[in-house]
Amino acid sequence: MTIAASPGQLVIEPDQQFRLTNNGDESRTFKWDHRKYVVEAHSHRIVPFDVIRLYFGDPRSVRGIEQRYEDTVGNPPNPNARVAKREKEVERLAVLYGLYAGKEQDLPNHPSIRDFVVETFDGVEIFCPAVDPEGEITYAHREATDNVQDTAALLAMMQRKQEQQQALIDQLLGKVNGAEDHEDDEPGIDRPRFPE
Repeated sequence: MTIAASPGQLVIEPDQQFRLTNNGDESRTFKWDHRKYVVEAHSHRIVPFDVIRLYFGDPRSVRGIEQRYEDTVGNPPNPNARVAKREKEVERLAVLYGLYAGKEQDLPNHPSIRDFVVETFDGVEIFCPAVDPEGEITYAHREATDNVQDTAALLAMMQRKQEQQQALIDQLLGKVNGAEDHEDDEPGIDRPRFPE
């Protein structure tokens, strides 16, 4: 079963590869499974999902719900594979980057995170817990077939997606009616996520 909050939602698979772009001025080394992945400054590198999950958090995570998923990677496959709750992923990342005692909100601006962009091969940016601690953007995954939380996970993701869509509709209606918001703090097409 694939959990998806809206038609066309991106499904993230554990065996998927991602493009990790370093927009910073220093190279960085990521380690996973006895391998080193060096991403030079102002370049990109193809890395496995587990590098992204370890250093930027599992983008499939959802607030308040630990989920089981179908793990087809490994020999034998892991029947108990889990996606941690979003808040647990954020806590883990905060400790990894030395942000303790309620400083989790500083995670997106940490130097080891803000200079990196995670993308699919198609160029679709992936917003991991490191840059989206609240879980505003959700991704689907192959859910374990015997998971008793299927309905709860689906409802939580559908509600979050519905809230996102309503906010977008309200924003678009405001622009059509001439009441466009001019919030300088918000990133968008004309304002990048991280200023130069």
